[in-house]
Amino acid sequence: MDVFLLQPTAHCHAPQPDRVLAIQLKNEIEARAVTIDESISSIIHSALRTYPLSAAGELSKNAALMLMIRRQHTVETVDADGCLPEKLRKTEDEYFRLNVKKLIALAFVPVDEITTGFDLIVNQFADDADDLLDYFEKTWIGEPKRRGTSRKKPQF
Repeated sequence: MDVFLLQPTAHCHAPQPDRVLAIQLKNEIEARAVTIDESISSIIHSALRTYPLSAAGELSKNAALMLMIRRQHTVETVDADGCLPEKLRKTEDEYFRLNVKKLIALAFVPVDEITTGFDLIVNQFADDADDLLDYFEKTWIGEPKRRGTSRKKPQF
């Protein structure tokens, strides 16, 4: 077959050998994000340790690399039985369920006493519930400001 399907155009890219290392690093980070359940920062840090400084100008921005890793991370939603995986299922623990019900009951606490009630409930949770408590505080209570005792406005 000696026939061109398309005629050549003026749009042409010259080879860029400097980009080869950046593309290889990007592919390595993508593969690592799919296969290993590590935090985003540790994946980037371990990949950049071996990356030569002379080629750093061709590298994507850190935010773009982080977004690429987030897209590659797989999220376990359900197992083969259609249930939550064991590591995401916290409802087996009676104390956890009781404390979550206490968080829901904060809706009936007077507005000026919500932060006090929330602080009392937080102390009763185990350490593995920090993600849930951070989300709840940020969304419904308001994060504490860095200075002073006041809080930022909650999202809702």
